[in-house]
Amino acid sequence: HGPALLKDLRWWSTLTLKDLRRGVEDLGAAVASATIGGAEYLWLADQQHSGGDSGQDAREFRLLQVFDELFVGYSESRGLVDPDGEFGSVLPLGFSKMMHVVLEGDRLAGRWRSDKRRGATPGSHALEITVELTRPLSPTDVRALERAAAAYGAFVGMETATVVHDVNTR
Repeated sequence: HGPALLKDLRWWSTLTLKDLRRGVEDLGAAVASATIGGAEYLWLADQQHSGGDSGQDAREFRLLQVFDELFVGYSESRGLVDPDGEFGSVLPLGFSKMMHVVLEGDRLAGRWRSDKRRGATPGSHALEITVELTRPLSPTDVRALERAAAAYGAFVGMETATVVHDVNTR
């Protein structure tokens, strides 16, 4: 659930700020922190958080539901994944056809939706995952995005097909 501010953690944990501060103090060196723009971000010290443009993280895509706590509860630290404010408020995402979000590494990279389709065998169903991204993708990136879609399909117990719309195909 991190990096996050104590106010963000309060949202999903329902603990008081006093209890959260005490918990962070009790955890000691197990919690790492950094102050950015006057706000203290916390995360578990054994978890690395690197920029979205570095190494393997740059090709790690995750398909998140718009109701993920990062978007509905982390109002204080949402700027970490959308520092340019390109995606703005979450509410417009929730009322669009492409209501879910794509993370690339630790940055917002686009939107996605899923539509149930007929599967390859009679009576089966599959998901068509449609993705709109903010940048063109290399073949390697497309494969990484397809792996993320397949992981989502596995989670919901359905095969997936991925349709990618990037800045060159919109």
